[in-house]
Amino acid sequence: MFAGNTATIKSTIKDGNSISLNLIEFTINGKKVKVNADLYPTLLQAIREELKLTGTKYGCGEGVCGACTVLLNGKPARSCITPVTSIANKEVITIEGEEGLSEAELEERRERFIEGIDFFETE
Repeated sequence: MFAGNTATIKSTIKDGNSISLNLIEFTINGKKVKVNADLYPTLLQAIREELKLTGTKYGCGEGVCGACTVLLNGKPARSCITPVTSIANKEVITIEGEEGLSEAELEERRERFIEGIDFFETE
């Protein structure tokens, strides 16, 4: 059943118990994915642990250092402090999303990442 931007799926295990999965659907590097928000509460955890994209790094865990920066709907975001529940139906681009881009596209994307680092350092 869909509730807003998330899907809750109930599954029955052999002994008759049921479990619920809080699946969040979003697009990452052009690919639609679903992750369980109960297992991966932050976007960084979902990216690294569930999706196995390790280019996005854990740094300070407080959204200050910029190691975890991704583009969220084209704007820089700190994935270590971004709840995965807040990104339903949004587009995420990680450093791995640069594969196959032209030089001009790479330069434009890198500028957005750099602007994000500058933005967070001046707040």
